[in-house]
Amino acid sequence: MASSIEFLLKQLWVLNEQDGIQQSMRRCSHTMDGIATFDPSKKIKLSPMLRERFRCAYEWENAAIGQTWLGLDKVAIASDDTQIRKHYDLRVQNWTHAPPAMTTPSRTAIYGINTERREATYLAWPAEDEEPIICALYGGQFDIFKNLKRYLEFLAGDRCHDDSEEILPHVPLSVDEVVTKAREDGGLER
Repeated sequence: MASSIEFLLKQLWVLNEQDGIQQSMRRCSHTMDGIATFDPSKKIKLSPMLRERFRCAYEWENAAIGQTWLGLDKVAIASDDTQIRKHYDLRVQNWTHAPPAMTTPSRTAIYGINTERREATYLAWPAEDEEPIICALYGGQFDIFKNLKRYLEFLAGDRCHDDSEEILPHVPLSVDEVVTKAREDGGLER
């Protein structure tokens, strides 16, 4: 498992280079004990896949869909940032049928961020699962994956779709309902 994460990370780096994406990476130089959540009093132990990701690519600027994948130190800072927290709270209020609203703040962490476009990727641990669900929000949509490996496979082109059919409850929601609710809650300008 761990070697497949490392392979997929390297594959994504090469694909980004081929696409001309300016990227940079910082390697880990300290102990990795856990990841901060949106509950300031709670850290979650790193799963095997996350441990491998942070070992190979601790922090990665422009890793995927214009987002920077944060290092553990920056996850802790970002979780407490007013703007990031505001956007997280709006997503929880407006997208009640999808992560990050499907778990509590103590079971949700920020993974990647693009502050200019207000896009983010979250980790969500349902129940006591060891590996978190990955929820990438970008361009007004989201993709959800059962784990990091499946997300990396999608980014590398080895997987054609996300895992939302298997993960999400089937809640019919029209585009008009989503837009109206977002405007009412102040999350969307006219």
